[in-house]
Amino acid sequence: MTDREKYRTRGGYYLATMDPTKAIDEFSALVLQYPADTMGLSSLAFTYYLLRDMPKALEEGRRALDIYPKNVPYRNNVALYALYAGEFDTAAKEASAVLAENPAYLKGYVTLALAQLAQGQPSKTSETYERLAKVSALGRSFASTGMADLALYESRPRDANAVLEKGVTEDLNDKSPSAAAKKLVMAADAFLMQGQKSKAVESADRAIQLAKESVLFPAARVYAEAGQRSKAAALAAELGQKLEALPQAHSKLISGELELLRGRPRDALKFFEESLKLSNTWLARFELGRAYLAAGAFPQADSEFDLCLKRRGEASDLFLDEEQTYHFFPQVYYYRGVARQGLKSPEAADSFHLYLGLKAKDAQDPMVEDARLRSAAP
Repeated sequence: MTDREKYRTRGGYYLATMDPTKAIDEFSALVLQYPADTMGLSSLAFTYYLLRDMPKALEEGRRALDIYPKNVPYRNNVALYALYAGEFDTAAKEASAVLAENPAYLKGYVTLALAQLAQGQPSKTSETYERLAKVSALGRSFASTGMADLALYESRPRDANAVLEKGVTEDLNDKSPSAAAKKLVMAADAFLMQGQKSKAVESADRAIQLAKESVLFPAARVYAEAGQRSKAAALAAELGQKLEALPQAHSKLISGELELLRGRPRDALKFFEESLKLSNTWLARFELGRAYLAAGAFPQADSEFDLCLKRRGEASDLFLDEEQTYHFFPQVYYYRGVARQGLKSPEAADSFHLYLGLKAKDAQDPMVEDARLRSAAP
């Protein structure tokens, strides 16, 4: 076995066993000795992505693309890493180049749409998803999720439910239970936004029955928020039994969320900090901010929400399963506003205005109503 084969084999093994730190050592040694090894460069980029080091992922992805500039998957990877790194102009430019090269490349549409949404262009986002829906059945499925993500981003949960109901039916007809299950969990989020907890639980139950392994973490989040603590705890326990660090980190997040809902923010903080040690996820930072806020630790909460804003691109795919989740992002502005109210900062109103600026005029969301009241308060 040559040195190149050894580095590739060991790096691949560490990726398969979700040990990205050791994988980086192997792939770094590989590209140091073989600088033009694009497999090594693209694998190194993906490994940095797993570690949430998006600038490094983008850097290594660009090196691979520089060697093979006509490689569409490499260019789409650069677009994705740029999106996650918060370089939305670059993400949109590279995704557009992907589609110019291959108009049937589905992920290019998703990346472009998310970059457009992050740039404050919801109408262009909608147009991109409409184009995607016409490419293929799978494209239609991706577009359905994307349109629902956009609707929830703007706090239009009824519109989201209408899109998702149709999308679930289409996915089931296309024999895609996993895609249908993920849509059902998103539908549950839409029901929660409307205060319809029983419908949210029913939707999550259907998702679990269809494809449990595909929705363990997001379904657990729904159960927790809907007051189904035993169901949430059971799914958290399953996640905690996984060998990989990420599901274990997700398990800690659910346990922390349950403590937060019980009114025990200090206990929640411990779980969120443990989750962060396992995997440096955007959600761990977000939940830390909420826990600090509940504990009255306003400076710490403000710092966490600022970090979420700096890493906002990562909110586009929170579950790392290529499902659009950017609708979670606007809440950061709301909670930062609450934290700054606690700090008696005049900048609190700015945060609420930024949050409200992302929402539809006819938004159906109690958080929107609260933000309007807070923004008008002296």
